[in-house]
Amino acid sequence: MKYESATDVNSYLLAIPKDRKPILARVMKIIKDHIPKARLEFKHGMPFYTLNGQPMYAVASQKHYIAVYCSAHSLVSHYKSQLGKVNTGKSCIRFKKEDDINWDVLTEMLVEAEKEFS
Repeated sequence: MKYESATDVNSYLLAIPKDRKPILARVMKIIKDHIPKARLEFKHGMPFYTLNGQPMYAVASQKHYIAVYCSAHSLVSHYKSQLGKVNTGKSCIRFKKEDDINWDVLTEMLVEAEKEFS
């Protein structure tokens, strides 16, 4: 979902629904804490992470779910069965509530993806 008022990460986080802010903040904290070299930018209308100039992750509040996009496509399918109550695509993990996702597995997957970009 595109938030027209969002022009940077901070305005995006202000524009999304209140109940989704802590969820996106949690994903973003995992990336910041475990992959400190990842660069946070605002691209394609959402918070977007790059490492060594390559796209790594994006996070978004969509109309009906939270999405975590991972450029390391093979990891999404590898971790799919362990991630919890999620729906996945080739590079996308979609979930509705904070309790739907296994946060330890998501963290492991995000950290594992860093190896592909280092």
